[in-house]
Amino acid sequence: MSDWDGIYRIIGTSGTGTWDEVGTTWRGRYAGARAYRSSIQIVDSVLASGIAGQLLVATAMDDLAVAPAAPKAGRDGTITVISPVSYPVVPEHMGLAFCTSSGRRREFRQHPIEDAVTGFWRMVEEKFGLTR
Repeated sequence: MSDWDGIYRIIGTSGTGTWDEVGTTWRGRYAGARAYRSSIQIVDSVLASGIAGQLLVATAMDDLAVAPAAPKAGRDGTITVISPVSYPVVPEHMGLAFCTSSGRRREFRQHPIEDAVTGFWRMVEEKFGLTR
């Protein structure tokens, strides 16, 4: 396991924020920053979804890490909304990474910025079995 994996294992422990806190902080910190617009849209979509309480959230630097609050069998792990400063992506795209809780399975997907929210929810449904 790398240190990178360990960062996301803290989700759900003390010190992680709520979706409201993350939204308020990120809207203030990244106001007007085009590179982070998709991350803010994802946070806002979770807040509007009605299932924010079913998804835990933590931030590490400029990344957003999401895990199910009550993982179903075979549906654990972390989805990370990758900051453009953490991992290079194709211009005008954003990145989503998934890692199982064991760290054995990882994948990375890129989506056009305008498809960020749809891509995020598709991965949430696929990996965690949750829909908005």
